[in-house]
Amino acid sequence: MKDKKGYLALIGIFVFALLIRFIYLYQLKSSLLFGFFAPDSYFYDKFALKILAGNLLYKETVYLNPLYPFFLSAIYTVFGHNLTAVAFVQIILDSFTCALLYLICIKIFNKKNIALTASFIYAAYGIAIFYTGFLLDATLVVFLHAWLILTLLYAKAKKGFALWLLCGILTGLIMLLKAN
Repeated sequence: MKDKKGYLALIGIFVFALLIRFIYLYQLKSSLLFGFFAPDSYFYDKFALKILAGNLLYKETVYLNPLYPFFLSAIYTVFGHNLTAVAFVQIILDSFTCALLYLICIKIFNKKNIALTASFIYAAYGIAIFYTGFLLDATLVVFLHAWLILTLLYAKAKKGFALWLLCGILTGLIMLLKAN
């Protein structure tokens, strides 16, 4: 992006997505659903707390992905065992996903109207917004996929080793988000 309007659109999309998701979190926190642990959420939280206690080898059966508990434990290290902090981080990641989608569309289609439409549709996509408020890996999965796609597009165009290395790292992280 070389023009000022493109940067303003990118910032606008990010802020729009952020606003919607913060309004959602504000409403969610006053409901009985906030803090509810579905079986997957309970497992992720329990595993993250074990990681914080220094137990990196999980002796029980791991049926979900191994990366998300490490993601949670990083958040818990900074903010404590705080579900609101997890939701905040996921909201920020999902808002960045909207911006990444804008950049992907610009790179592929080279049309701002397509990029704006796609990113605003995702910014208002209910299920994406919903998952930001829960201890589930969906937000991280979508963010990493969008980042990988954009990095692949730039790596193909620039042929730089560092970008291809980043593509490999992102692919590895995405594989760690695959449940067994």
